[in-house]
Amino acid sequence: MGRRRMTPEEAAGIAGRKARELNLPWNPDNVVAKRFLRFWPLPGSFRVVSLVPNEFAETMIVVEERSGRASPRRVRHSRDFGKR
Repeated sequence: MGRRRMTPEEAAGIAGRKARELNLPWNPDNVVAKRFLRFWPLPGSFRVVSLVPNEFAETMIVVEERSGRASPRRVRHSRDFGKR
């Protein structure tokens, strides 16, 4: 009997709760969750990024798939946000 894999939507929900708990800029309507490359003995994880244009912020939170633990990695603020 194998473990059920976490979906990107579940990872985004966990990251959103952690962002609200830590009062980080978060926009639930503009979230991208991608799975990290998984190396065998290590548990898989998701990188969840939320863009908040009105605050010129980008927040990245890593969610571990096995434990469901969320760890903030970066909040980037930029005046020219969105311009490339």
